[in-house]
Amino acid sequence: DFARAAGYFEKAVETDPNYAEAWYQAGYCYGVLGRHTDALRASRQAARLRPEWSATYVNIGASSYALGQFKEAVDAYRQAARFDENDPETQYALGLTLGKLSRTDEEILAYRRAIAIKLDHVNAIERLGVALAKQRRNTEAAAAFEQLKIYRPDAKTYNYLGETYFELGKMDVCIEALNSALGYNPDFQKARYNLGRAYLKSGDRDMAQVQYEILKNSRSDWADRLLVLLNP
Repeated sequence: DFARAAGYFEKAVETDPNYAEAWYQAGYCYGVLGRHTDALRASRQAARLRPEWSATYVNIGASSYALGQFKEAVDAYRQAARFDENDPETQYALGLTLGKLSRTDEEILAYRRAIAIKLDHVNAIERLGVALAKQRRNTEAAAAFEQLKIYRPDAKTYNYLGETYFELGKMDVCIEALNSALGYNPDFQKARYNLGRAYLKSGDRDMAQVQYEILKNSRSDWADRLLVLLNP
């Protein structure tokens, strides 16, 4: 009951304006409630009172991010990381924020740091692969998605793998990955489109046509995209 809790923390700081923990908890509650301007005010007060407390800067980063103040969020997450180098979530949040600023090299570094701290940080591994693919570093992206497959073997992961191997021109493993994606979720239309274009690139027009017919019958928007490739 965050709204009720916030009221008690407000009373606490009225009684003792130097009570850093109460400012921090108020900021946290405001953030959960979507009151991010209030959250920033409270969290900054906590940081002023306890300037080496990493959690306050995480709160500042989260609320700044929610308000679209990405540069301020980066500064806050970097400050949090200075005081607690071993928190993978801070590095992951920093990576997401750097991504919003299109600072992809730094984004990648933040995800790598998160994964170095927590090897099975699935979200960081996923975003690392996406960021590497964005830079057309497809061999590295494939390695990231292969790692992701260990911890999260699902349709989305195998589709990532299929897309990356497509870019690398490795059609056999691409088709295998995309068939695995559809094995997990036969209704994953993007994966089926990717499978169709992979079959087409490998010279198997008949199997590409089969994927088109399935997409067409399901009235998918991906059907027309594949049709354009079938009939350039």
